[in-house]
Amino acid sequence: YVTNDTINRSSKELIHLLIGSAGLGSNLLLNIGPTPEGEVRQAHKEKLLALGDWLKVYGETIYGTRKSFMKPADWGVAVEKGDKIYLHITKPEKAVKELIIKGFPYNVSKAFCFETGSSVEYKLDKASQSLNIKTAGLENGAIDNVIVLRVSK
Repeated sequence: YVTNDTINRSSKELIHLLIGSAGLGSNLLLNIGPTPEGEVRQAHKEKLLALGDWLKVYGETIYGTRKSFMKPADWGVAVEKGDKIYLHITKPEKAVKELIIKGFPYNVSKAFCFETGSSVEYKLDKASQSLNIKTAGLENGAIDNVIVLRVSK
């Protein structure tokens, strides 16, 4: 316990920590607790509510997922659930025109933007196991851009 302790990270940073944890197949533990009076500090409450608001929209892309076949990349992480791979692009500046994923072990039947449902252009080269995804529609100011790949083995 530390009196007047605060979470010294922005909501965006905490969401990125959560996404990164999912991409590593791990859990995120925020070391917060109530004050001696049994209350949650306002700064902690605001950050937790922001995480909750983000999860109301993006929870499907986090809850029940497992780490992907690929390691975290400079643009973000990938997680898998069922027949879907969720590409969390937290640094769109690292994926300006396209993402190239090497060693891609699946067939792709559909690629679309999680936020809008709009199709995303992609090309899978099975011989080289390389997947190229066009990233022209990413929002640079967004906390997260998610591309969903519907896949099969």
